Amino acid sequence: MKIACVLCLLLLTVAAQRPLHAQEVGPNEVIKVNTTLVSIPVVVSDRQGRYIPGLKADDFTVYHDGTKQAISFFAAEEEPLTIALLLDTSKSTSDVLGKIKDAAKDFVKLLQPADRSMVISFDYAVHQLSPLTSDRKILEKAINHAEVGEYVGTVLRDAVFEVVTRSLSGAKGRKAIIVLTDGKDHGSYPTKSDLMYLLEESDAMVYSVFYKTELPGPQFRRRGLGDGFPPRFPMRRRRARTEMEDADAI
Repeated sequence: MKIACVLCLLLLTVAAQRPLHAQEVGPNEVIKVNTTLVSIPVVVSDRQGRYIPGLKADDFTVYHDGTKQAISFFAAEEEPLTIALLLDTSKSTSDVLGKIKDAAKDFVKLLQPADRSMVISFDYAVHQLSPLTSDRKILEKAINHAEVGEYVGTVLRDAVFEVVTRSLSGAKGRKAIIVLTDGKDHGSYPTKSDLMYLLEESDAMVYSVFYKTELPGPQFRRRGLGDGFPPRFPMRRRRARTEMEDADAI
C-alpha cells in the first residue's frame, strides 16, 4: 500500500440561458451564471503499483455522458489527509480480523506527520476506538483493542453514515474513509440509496478493502436473545433515524 499525492482536476462547465452580449444589463443589476464545478481526485500508478509523478493536464482526457469536458484547473496537491479507518469486527470477520488489523497498522505506518487519522470499529454498533490524531502509537493501540462484537450485527452503513455526518464533518482539506470489511451489512438503518446520496453530497472519498468470509453459524447465537441482537438494538435504530432526519433538514 502506498500513499501518493492526489492530482485534483477541477472541471468547470458554464451554462447560461442566453449569451451575455444579448442581455440588456442595467447599472444595478446582477448577472447570474449557472456553473458546475466538479473536483476529480486521481492517483496514477503503473502495473506494479508504483506512483507515476510529473503528469500534466494534457495527459488526461475527461468525458461526461460521452462528451469531452474541458479541464479548467489542474494541480498536484499533497495537503494533509484526514482519514477514518473503519474496521469490521462483526462475528463473520472473526477468522480474518487479524488480517484486518495488520492491514490497518500497515496503513498507519504510511501516514505523513501532518496527516490525522481515527480508528472506528463496527459490528452490532459503531465504536470509536481513537480520536483524530497524528500519534501513530495511539492509533496502533486502538487497532489492537478492536475485538469481535458480543452480538450479531454488521452496521456497515451506519458506521459510514456516522463518520461522514459527525467525525469528519468539521475536518478541512482532503478527507478519506478506509473500510476494511467482508462487505456484509446486517442491521443498518440507512439504505444503500440513502448512503450513496449522502456520499455524493459530501467531499469525502471512500475506499474499501474486501475480505472473503463465511456467514456466522449457530454458535454465534446467544440464548434468550432470539436472533442474537442486543436488547437495545431498536433504540439504536431510532437514534439513527433521528440523525438522518436532522441531516436531511440541514
